[in-house]
Amino acid sequence: MYSSISIKYCAGTNVGQCRENNEDNLIIGLGSGLANEYFYNNDSFIITETKFTVEKDLFFLAAVADGMGGTNAGEIASLLALKTVQERVNVAKSFPEGDNEKAHFFKSMILEAHKVIKDAGKRNPEQRGMGTTIVLVEIDSRGMTLVWSGDSRAYSLSPTSLVNPDRRLGLDRMELLTRDHSLVWDYVESGEITPEEARVHRMSHIITQSLGSDDTAPTPEVGFRNLMKGQRILLCSDGLNGMLTELQIENLLKQDGGLEAVVKDLINGANEAGGQDNISVIVLEIEQAVECETNNLNVIKNLTTANQILRKNGSFQLKQFLTVIFLFVSIIFLIFFIFRYNDFTKFIDQFSIRQNSEDTSQLQMSKLKIESDLEGSTLSTNIVTLLKNEDSLRENVKQFENLVRESMTILKRNEENGARSKQFKKQENEEVLYSVTGALVKDSMGQMEGKFTSKNLKDSSKLLKVMINEDSLRK
Repeated sequence: MYSSISIKYCAGTNVGQCRENNEDNLIIGLGSGLANEYFYNNDSFIITETKFTVEKDLFFLAAVADGMGGTNAGEIASLLALKTVQERVNVAKSFPEGDNEKAHFFKSMILEAHKVIKDAGKRNPEQRGMGTTIVLVEIDSRGMTLVWSGDSRAYSLSPTSLVNPDRRLGLDRMELLTRDHSLVWDYVESGEITPEEARVHRMSHIITQSLGSDDTAPTPEVGFRNLMKGQRILLCSDGLNGMLTELQIENLLKQDGGLEAVVKDLINGANEAGGQDNISVIVLEIEQAVECETNNLNVIKNLTTANQILRKNGSFQLKQFLTVIFLFVSIIFLIFFIFRYNDFTKFIDQFSIRQNSEDTSQLQMSKLKIESDLEGSTLSTNIVTLLKNEDSLRENVKQFENLVRESMTILKRNEENGARSKQFKKQENEEVLYSVTGALVKDSMGQMEGKFTSKNLKDSSKLLKVMINEDSLRK
């Protein structure tokens, strides 16, 4: 985004040395915000060097159209195309903000001009078959938009040498922004001929698309580009680049004189080389391009279809990169898991067996400890008998509970023992015995001290609860 862009511009057209009439047309439009101003031509003339500042909602628009179709036809087609551009811009009043939306706007504008020319040819038999090429540049606070159909061209001259100059053309500071929609340029892109061979080829006049063609509708191309101070933009019909090499055009375009001198030298150079076609040129110079403070990006847009970069997309985002990495790692892990599933399940089985073995060993050690602690007691003898058989402990819980009840009955009968009867009062029934037992599970195994005798029934109850709850015993 730019807060302001100062532009100098100059334009000129000439009939050439071989044609009787000038079928080229050019237009320069200045968007003032209230009323747009346009300049046309249909004869040999020069628009003197003029300045214009693009800011806020203002815009600069320039286009060259190269008509074809003979006397009283080609110049009509080129003029109709530019008039359609003017009308469409005036109706819209402003350009869409997004690059995709803007590209659609200009493409539909070119297709509308194509329809206007075709309809005019149908109404006037003498104009049937007329058509035109077009190359258009629009500059606003978002930068430059370039639109073209046919073989009219746009060049950019950088104030310094290019980092990656076009080796095909042997250039240093100038680059071709458009690709010709022509038969010979298709040969260039396929590597069959060089650009210089295409310039002088006997079929260089055959174009593959144009506005007004009866065969197929045009497929205009759109590109976007940032601007820099000192940059020059050239729009031209093929009457210029058909007569001069790219190197000659570069040398004339980068001369230090004013733009009016540049325009005249380009037209004179083409005429001196033969002037076989009409010659039209528009030259712009960016005097100043002030970027907004929030615009820290200076992305140079490649205007070829294959490498075009839209401004709002920018470079590849870090979040997208991390997402791709995450997905990649996840896929690798999934593949590893699938191929290693059998080994993994075997590992789990082995671990479970080892864990069960450890639990069994711990259980056996607990049994030995209990056997040692309960040695010498009739009640403990019965308990130890159950402990020695783990399956009996698991399957005969009810038998164990009956044993507890019988033991309590025996204790109640021995009331002469005062200490014992106090510990088995009526309220200390089976429910209390079990609740006390459950609360003391943590100290039931390794922390029990002393031997279980008939006088220490609370400790016995702890042990009984541990034996009833097999899971607690294992833990």
